[in-house]
Amino acid sequence: MESLNELEPFLAEEIKSKFSIIKLAGDASDRSYYRIVTDKKNYVLCADKNIKSVNPKDSPYLIVYNIFRSYNIDIPLIYNLDYERGFILMEDLGRCHLVDFCGDLNGNEIIEVYKKVIDLLVGIQSIPEQEGTPFNRAFDAAKLNYEFDFFIEHTLIGYYKLNGDMDEIAELQEEFYSISEILFKPEFFVLNHRDYHSKNVLIFNNRPYIIDFQDARTGLPQYDPASLIRDPYFKLEDPLFKFLKEYYYSKARDVGIHSMKRDEFDFYFDVMAFQRNIKAAGSFGYLAVCKKLPRYKEFIIPALSYLGDYADRQSGLQKAFRILKKIIPGEPDFG
Repeated sequence: MESLNELEPFLAEEIKSKFSIIKLAGDASDRSYYRIVTDKKNYVLCADKNIKSVNPKDSPYLIVYNIFRSYNIDIPLIYNLDYERGFILMEDLGRCHLVDFCGDLNGNEIIEVYKKVIDLLVGIQSIPEQEGTPFNRAFDAAKLNYEFDFFIEHTLIGYYKLNGDMDEIAELQEEFYSISEILFKPEFFVLNHRDYHSKNVLIFNNRPYIIDFQDARTGLPQYDPASLIRDPYFKLEDPLFKFLKEYYYSKARDVGIHSMKRDEFDFYFDVMAFQRNIKAAGSFGYLAVCKKLPRYKEFIIPALSYLGDYADRQSGLQKAFRILKKIIPGEPDFG
């Protein structure tokens, strides 16, 4: 955590008025956030040690920020960046995330909010390819395999302590690698946010804004919608899920993001969502064990709970799902 001796000189230079500093609850990253309160307006300050002494021209955060701004993607405005000290001073859009906003809404109200969030996603995926970051990063087979292995290491072995029958782990790994090969279809790739879920969308004045976009990369069009509507943090009832899946499919097809027929789109959605939920469960296991953040334990089973649905529809996922059901101990049926 940054000391006030580090923050106050920077803020005094930028704000030039009296202010108070409120430490905000952290997320799962190494970044720290503060609300800066003044008489006229509030700000959010992000302290990120990973950007210290980085050339702004090489900063993924700033590169993606500028691209998103140029294509009118709603994101918090940056007022100033100090790369030597690792500070980003930005617009304060409150702390109401999509998951919080939808908590007391009925089905029709949830649909209307999610349609706006999907419209933003369609805007991101419509950005034409350019040279360099983030278009030089992709969900290729190597990246997907890394995420599968991360799940094995940190959730199956690290969290569930499954280090006995390594033959079954190896068999599961083979199935995972086959799935990665299926998903490597660069001819279909578009830009994705990479972590497009209900905790990375802020609702401000009934309008969604996107945060934590610095890891954007190319991949199948299904990656981000699967992350959004098959979200461990906020589970949509089946009719809402089906409606929003259809809404994305039609809207993205109309603007040329994809040209898939429905069966093809559904196939890649299920396989991509299977991988994406495995990846999420891997992150939760890592955060719970390695980062000692026990609050993330509760999201592991919600992430895995979607897998049986995908496996029921896609035979190529059934073996991996059977192995997972067999080797994960002491949990209710997550299928």
